[in-house]
Amino acid sequence: LGDAMYPKGSVTSAAQLREAYAQAGEPALRGVPVDGVYDDHDYGLNDGGVGWELKEDARQLFLDEVVGAPADSARRTQRGGLYGSRTLGEPPRQLKVVMLRHTGITAR
Repeated sequence: LGDAMYPKGSVTSAAQLREAYAQAGEPALRGVPVDGVYDDHDYGLNDGGVGWELKEDARQLFLDEVVGAPADSARRTQRGGLYGSRTLGEPPRQLKVVMLRHTGITAR
């Protein structure tokens, strides 16, 4: 839980986002399934809203660098961001995890 990376200074390009993810690498998590939604820092702009010009770059990089989502993941193109859900376990003992990103979606 928490931010996957904290970019240093202002982020003005996808290359800077990519570099921030590269520097934040989590070697302890390599090979461990990870899922989630980005926090404001992972988005590339602290408290960034829908007008953030790099929001699509941030989505793709988060899915590549943190989640490891496949290229055909619906989360790459769905409207409204990175929300999603995952069902863990087998019937009758299952847990549905719903992942929402409710902040930063206002028109700022």
